[in-house]
Amino acid sequence: MDFIAKHGKSAWLKTVPDDKPPGSDVAKSFHNGIRPRRYYTGRGPLEAASIGIGLTEDDIALGATLITEKDGLLADYSSGHITSEEARILSKLWICNWNHADSMAGVSYRHLLS
Repeated sequence: MDFIAKHGKSAWLKTVPDDKPPGSDVAKSFHNGIRPRRYYTGRGPLEAASIGIGLTEDDIALGATLITEKDGLLADYSSGHITSEEARILSKLWICNWNHADSMAGVSYRHLLS
């Protein structure tokens, strides 16, 4: 470590364009060689791929994140790290109340609406 500190260099690397949301989906696209300015479609297609769902150009996929809200504010980004089984039960309930979508249960708090 002393050698690296003495002989190494450090710098800033900007991985998220100014006109895109500063999220991990944009940054990971950049790291994987995908140009976010040209190909960014949001998190939905990434969530679909992560659970083995193939999409066509006509498909719309929306990432659905379960959160905890308290008094109109975000209290927890992961719904208390909800279990996948608990999330599957909730996803069936929300689809019953939203007639025009299908839900694919993902892992823990991350899911997909299409």
